Amino acid sequence: MIRQVTGIVGDVRGIASTGLRAVRTRLELASIELTEEKAWLVRFLLIAVAALYLLTFGLLLGVCALALFASTIRVSASCSIAMGNRTVARAAS
Repeated sequence: MIRQVTGIVGDVRGIASTGLRAVRTRLELASIELTEEKAWLVRFLLIAVAALYLLTFGLLLGVCALALFASTIRVSASCSIAMGNRTVARAAS
């Protein structure tokens, strides 16, 4: 048979038991919270890496498009200058 302790010893045991249950509950809640925060951090890092990758790829495409556009203008301008010189040379002769 379990003997109930009464008096001040029983009160102290009851308070200690309640305190330990409260600490255990808080530790379980902290564990769950840390697990959720870890999942959020991993998700955030994956999204950040994907955004950085896409931003870098977009910037690379923009630089390539600008270089292609600049070279097209340069070729077009030099062709029109060359055609103009030929026309002037033919008209002069």
